[in-house]
Amino acid sequence: MQFSRAIVFVIGLLIFQVPSARSQRIEFDTRAQSEDRGGGYWAGWEPIQRRLVFRRDVADPSLPAIKVIDVSGKTLALYPLRDFSGASYIDIWDAKGAPNGDIIIAAILGYGPRKKGPVPLKSLLLTYDSAGTLRKVWEVDPYHHHLVAADSQGNVFAFGDARDSSHNYPLLIKYSPQGDVVKKFLLASMFSSKDCVVRAGEPRMFIKGDKLFLYVAATQELFTFSLDGVLLSRTWLSAAYQRIAELNGGGSIRAFEFCADLHGNVVAEVRIYPKDKGKPQTLALAKFAPDGSLKGLQARPAESSKGEFLGLTTADQPIYLEVSEKGSLFVDLNKRYELP
Repeated sequence: MQFSRAIVFVIGLLIFQVPSARSQRIEFDTRAQSEDRGGGYWAGWEPIQRRLVFRRDVADPSLPAIKVIDVSGKTLALYPLRDFSGASYIDIWDAKGAPNGDIIIAAILGYGPRKKGPVPLKSLLLTYDSAGTLRKVWEVDPYHHHLVAADSQGNVFAFGDARDSSHNYPLLIKYSPQGDVVKKFLLASMFSSKDCVVRAGEPRMFIKGDKLFLYVAATQELFTFSLDGVLLSRTWLSAAYQRIAELNGGGSIRAFEFCADLHGNVVAEVRIYPKDKGKPQTLALAKFAPDGSLKGLQARPAESSKGEFLGLTTADQPIYLEVSEKGSLFVDLNKRYELP
């Protein structure tokens, strides 16, 4: 069985190197690499440990699939394909930092050539510690987890789909630190679109305080759960998206990154597509109140040097992955960006 997905945020064909660390700034020199040396990375920000987590798919065990870089300049490279004898490739669907310093990975492991027909697959959740040692391997078939998040107790929440002819499988599963299933919730039958709930658009999931947040792009809904899996709220953002479009000359809206601030508001980066395709697209940081209404909007040109929004620090400072004049990528925690 083959799994497909929408690519979220690709940082071109890059190799990251960390020069001498500078206080509050993480910077990388980059250089192009050929296709046969592996593809580009997706980037994420881990606010508690103050580090960047990069992930990519690899078919060469000598290439890192994960790179973790913290504000001190320490770099951790993970080579999960080395840990599975006989595997031909590994697709990293998500990689998140846990509060205790671990890295939680949702992966599909392939045993055979990727482009030569169906091959045996394994659907896995992996845990690596801060030293780069593989500590846990959970085989989760028939589930295919697209997103993961870990709480301070070591529980892992996973969002995805499954091989189930009834199409009424749970979209969310909570695992104990030992890998036992604690709870299954958010059944696919709650949505008319079934599998599209997971595969359409770019869903997002994260934990803030004592709540689990899930954005379902297919239906433009934001779900909030307790860490016991109790549904606390289900909020539609479609009206707020329409308002954003109206404020920017119409068109459509696509949301990319979601996080929550200290006041219970949700902050997201959105891309605004104008009705007139001849006009440039716009990026904006949007703030949504708990009821889903638009609380603030901060637009900027899509080609802005500010870079890609990755999330918020624990003090509610926006984090952007930027490009320096010499072409390196950096995150500078000394910079202060305002929330809308």
